[in-house]
Amino acid sequence: MLGLAEQAALLAQGEVSSEELVGEALRRIDERRSLGAFRVVRDAAVLEARAADKRLKDGERLPLLGVPV
Repeated sequence: MLGLAEQAALLAQGEVSSEELVGEALRRIDERRSLGAFRVVRDAAVLEARAADKRLKDGERLPLLGVPV
């Protein structure tokens, strides 16, 4: 698992999309389902990632735009 700075750098370089990062985070959540920490995130997270990818594609840059937190 990459840290926030590494994820932000990969997004800025176009090496990965926010939707891919969110997908990986959701897979990790699924692996740890027994924690019960995340109940309703999947749909909202994917929609927010798609919106962030569009903003990044349009040239917007913020330090953590598109990084799942």
